[in-house]
Amino acid sequence: MSFLFQTVRVVVAAALFVALVPATSRSQQVARRGLDPQCLSRISTRMKSLVDAGAIAGAVTLVARNGKVFHLEATGFQDLESRKPMRTNTIFDVRSVTKTVTAVAVMILIEEGKLGLNDPVEKYLPGFKKITIHHLLTHTSGLPSLVQRRLKTSR
Repeated sequence: MSFLFQTVRVVVAAALFVALVPATSRSQQVARRGLDPQCLSRISTRMKSLVDAGAIAGAVTLVARNGKVFHLEATGFQDLESRKPMRTNTIFDVRSVTKTVTAVAVMILIEEGKLGLNDPVEKYLPGFKKITIHHLLTHTSGLPSLVQRRLKTSR
């Protein structure tokens, strides 16, 4: 498996759950899992510096490996105007950013041989004749966008 895909699996930007590992044993567990405790400790510092510099309003960072969470932290604000603090369970409106995450996930499945780029979508979702995974990834499937569907139904 390539380094890029391993890295994507290890670092996740949105957290869905809280680590329950006692702080005293965390560095030992991190080291045993092949993660550098010093490197993990720099995540907080870097995120805070980005918030302080005004580069980002806030962030939630999570590092997990093999289903075990080693770092989970919220930094900055959900909303700059109200100064509402970021929380680890903040829900983000990511919209088109999901395209990138989905494409990486699909490429991981292709690399693992669980999915083929030229597979018909119908193999996985009945009713999608003549559309391939490649079509979906390149936005050439001919499926109308959500905006187009909403415009048609609002007329």
